[in-house]
Amino acid sequence: MDANTRVEAVTHMQTANVVWLLPPIGFSKLNVDAAFKVSSEKAVCGMVIRDYQGVVLLYASKDFSGFHSSLHAELMAICFGLELAHNEGFLVQLVESDSLLAVNEVKKGSSSNSEWLSLILDIDYFSVLCEVHKFSLFLELHTSLRIEL
Repeated sequence: MDANTRVEAVTHMQTANVVWLLPPIGFSKLNVDAAFKVSSEKAVCGMVIRDYQGVVLLYASKDFSGFHSSLHAELMAICFGLELAHNEGFLVQLVESDSLLAVNEVKKGSSSNSEWLSLILDIDYFSVLCEVHKFSLFLELHTSLRIEL
Protein backbone atom coordinates (compact mmCIF):
# COMPACT_ATOMS: atom_id res chain seq x y z
CA MET A 1 0.00 0.00 0.00
CA ASP A 2 1.48 3.39 -0.94
CA ALA A 3 1.54 6.49 1.28
CA ASN A 4 -1.34 8.15 -0.62
CA THR A 5 -3.81 5.34 -0.03
CA ARG A 6 -6.57 6.24 2.38
CA VAL A 7 -8.16 3.40 4.29
CA GLU A 8 -11.49 3.69 6.04
CA ALA A 9 -12.73 1.08 8.45
CA VAL A 10 -16.40 1.05 9.24
CA THR A 11 -16.62 0.05 12.86
CA HIS A 12 -20.27 0.76 13.49
CA MET A 13 -23.11 1.62 11.19
CA GLN A 14 -26.79 2.12 11.87
CA THR A 15 -29.24 2.58 9.08
CA ALA A 16 -32.80 3.69 9.60
CA ASN A 17 -35.43 1.91 7.58
CA VAL A 18 -36.56 4.35 4.94
CA VAL A 19 -39.81 3.56 3.25
CA TRP A 20 -40.70 5.00 -0.13
CA LEU A 21 -44.33 6.04 0.08
CA LEU A 22 -46.69 5.15 -2.73
CA PRO A 23 -48.44 8.03 -4.43
CA PRO A 24 -52.25 8.14 -4.12
CA ILE A 25 -54.32 5.86 -6.36
CA GLY A 26 -54.23 7.06 -9.96
CA PHE A 27 -51.09 9.16 -9.41
CA SER A 28 -47.47 8.63 -10.40
CA LYS A 29 -44.35 9.89 -8.66
CA LEU A 30 -41.02 11.05 -10.06
CA ASN A 31 -37.99 10.60 -7.81
CA VAL A 32 -34.75 12.32 -8.83
CA ASP A 33 -31.21 12.56 -7.53
CA ALA A 34 -27.87 13.93 -8.65
CA ALA A 35 -24.19 13.49 -7.88
CA PHE A 36 -21.71 16.30 -8.53
CA LYS A 37 -17.91 16.35 -8.64
CA VAL A 38 -16.37 19.78 -8.10
CA SER A 39 -12.96 19.05 -9.65
CA SER A 40 -14.35 17.92 -13.00
CA GLU A 41 -17.53 20.06 -12.97
CA LYS A 42 -19.44 16.92 -13.96
CA ALA A 43 -22.74 15.61 -12.67
CA VAL A 44 -24.84 12.50 -13.05
CA CYS A 45 -28.60 12.86 -12.80
CA GLY A 46 -31.00 10.00 -12.30
CA MET A 47 -34.76 9.64 -12.33
CA VAL A 48 -37.42 6.99 -11.82
CA ILE A 49 -41.20 7.21 -12.26
CA ARG A 50 -43.41 4.78 -10.34
CA ASP A 51 -47.17 4.40 -10.36
CA TYR A 52 -49.49 4.16 -7.34
CA GLN A 53 -48.69 0.44 -7.00
CA GLY A 54 -44.93 1.06 -6.99
CA VAL A 55 -44.45 -0.31 -10.50
CA VAL A 56 -41.51 1.32 -12.29
CA LEU A 57 -42.77 3.03 -15.44
CA LEU A 58 -39.60 4.77 -16.59
CA TYR A 59 -36.04 5.20 -15.34
CA ALA A 60 -32.92 6.83 -16.74
CA SER A 61 -29.66 8.52 -15.88
CA LYS A 62 -27.54 10.99 -17.79
CA ASP A 63 -24.06 12.53 -17.48
CA PHE A 64 -23.74 16.32 -17.66
CA SER A 65 -20.73 18.65 -17.71
CA GLY A 66 -20.15 22.33 -16.95
CA PHE A 67 -21.72 22.25 -13.48
CA HIS A 68 -20.60 24.55 -10.69
CA SER A 69 -22.62 23.39 -7.67
CA SER A 70 -24.64 20.54 -6.25
CA LEU A 71 -27.74 22.78 -6.40
CA HIS A 72 -27.25 23.13 -10.16
CA ALA A 73 -27.00 19.33 -10.47
CA GLU A 74 -30.10 18.72 -8.32
CA LEU A 75 -32.15 21.25 -10.30
CA MET A 76 -30.97 19.62 -13.54
CA ALA A 77 -32.06 16.22 -12.20
CA ILE A 78 -35.58 17.59 -11.66
CA CYS A 79 -35.67 19.19 -15.10
CA PHE A 80 -34.20 16.09 -16.76
CA GLY A 81 -36.80 13.85 -15.10
CA LEU A 82 -39.73 16.07 -16.02
CA GLU A 83 -38.57 16.63 -19.59
CA LEU A 84 -38.05 12.90 -20.14
CA ALA A 85 -41.44 12.12 -18.56
CA HIS A 86 -43.10 14.59 -20.92
CA ASN A 87 -41.22 13.34 -23.99
CA GLU A 88 -42.23 9.74 -23.17
CA GLY A 89 -45.88 10.71 -22.60
CA PHE A 90 -46.08 10.32 -18.81
CA LEU A 91 -48.05 12.53 -16.45
CA VAL A 92 -46.31 12.96 -13.10
CA GLN A 93 -48.34 14.38 -10.26
CA LEU A 94 -45.66 14.20 -7.55
CA VAL A 95 -41.93 14.98 -7.68
CA GLU A 96 -39.49 14.07 -4.90
CA SER A 97 -35.87 15.18 -4.48
CA ASP A 98 -33.47 14.79 -1.57
CA SER A 99 -32.30 18.40 -1.99
CA LEU A 100 -34.11 20.89 0.24
CA LEU A 101 -32.44 23.80 -1.59
CA ALA A 102 -33.63 22.57 -4.98
CA VAL A 103 -37.19 21.92 -3.78
CA ASN A 104 -37.36 25.38 -2.20
CA GLU A 105 -36.05 27.08 -5.37
CA VAL A 106 -38.55 25.20 -7.54
CA LYS A 107 -41.40 26.18 -5.22
CA LYS A 108 -40.39 29.86 -5.59
CA GLY A 109 -40.77 29.53 -9.36
CA SER A 110 -40.34 32.74 -11.30
CA SER A 111 -39.90 34.71 -8.08
CA SER A 112 -36.61 32.89 -7.43
CA ASN A 113 -33.56 35.12 -7.64
CA SER A 114 -31.30 32.10 -8.09
CA GLU A 115 -28.58 32.12 -10.74
CA TRP A 116 -30.38 29.04 -12.08
CA LEU A 117 -33.62 30.94 -12.84
CA SER A 118 -33.74 29.81 -16.48
CA LEU A 119 -33.50 26.18 -15.35
CA ILE A 120 -36.24 26.78 -12.75
CA LEU A 121 -38.46 28.29 -15.47
CA ASP A 122 -37.85 25.14 -17.58
CA ILE A 123 -38.91 23.06 -14.58
CA ASP A 124 -42.07 25.20 -14.27
CA TYR A 125 -42.81 24.65 -17.97
CA PHE A 126 -42.46 20.86 -17.80
CA SER A 127 -44.37 20.79 -14.50
CA VAL A 128 -47.39 22.24 -16.25
CA LEU A 129 -47.08 19.80 -19.16
CA CYS A 130 -46.73 16.83 -16.77
CA GLU A 131 -49.54 18.09 -14.49
CA VAL A 132 -47.35 18.16 -11.36
CA HIS A 133 -49.34 18.84 -8.19
CA LYS A 134 -46.57 18.84 -5.61
CA PHE A 135 -42.78 19.00 -5.14
CA SER A 136 -41.51 17.49 -1.92
CA LEU A 137 -38.38 16.50 -0.05
CA PHE A 138 -37.38 12.87 0.42
CA LEU A 139 -34.87 12.37 3.21
CA GLU A 140 -32.87 9.22 3.72
CA LEU A 141 -31.79 9.10 7.33
CA HIS A 142 -28.69 7.21 8.35
CA THR A 143 -25.82 7.53 10.75
CA SER A 144 -22.39 6.01 10.60
CA LEU A 145 -19.09 6.24 12.41
CA ARG A 146 -15.91 5.97 10.33
CA ILE A 147 -12.39 5.75 11.69
CA GLU A 148 -9.42 6.65 9.51
CA LEU A 149 -6.42 4.38 10.00
